[in-house]
Amino acid sequence: MKALNAEQLMTAAGRMALKALDKFSLPLIEEMVFTDLAATPEVLFKIDRTYLELLTKAEIEATAKEVGMTMFLQNKGGSVSKLSTRPKKEFIDALLACGFTAQIMPAWLTRETAFQNG
Repeated sequence: MKALNAEQLMTAAGRMALKALDKFSLPLIEEMVFTDLAATPEVLFKIDRTYLELLTKAEIEATAKEVGMTMFLQNKGGSVSKLSTRPKKEFIDALLACGFTAQIMPAWLTRETAFQNG
């Protein structure tokens, strides 16, 4: 009898899991994974350069307001609207330098992942 190493066992388990998961919807799989990892989309979501560069300046401002960055900057004496007068690259640089960490995801992303809290 041949002994299997840990990698072989995990590969076999993964193949079996894929067969079982094929019966579930993607939103259900996402919810099961998030629950198993004790993670929420909010923990997994990060506002970074790649994300912001996908958005228009107006969308960046709307996202900043939605996730609380606007209030964060106001409490520090700053303003998203003042920063938005800069060229987009400088606007993004300034937002990333402010030290803000989003505690929630934008609503569109929550809908897109179909993750339901609770």
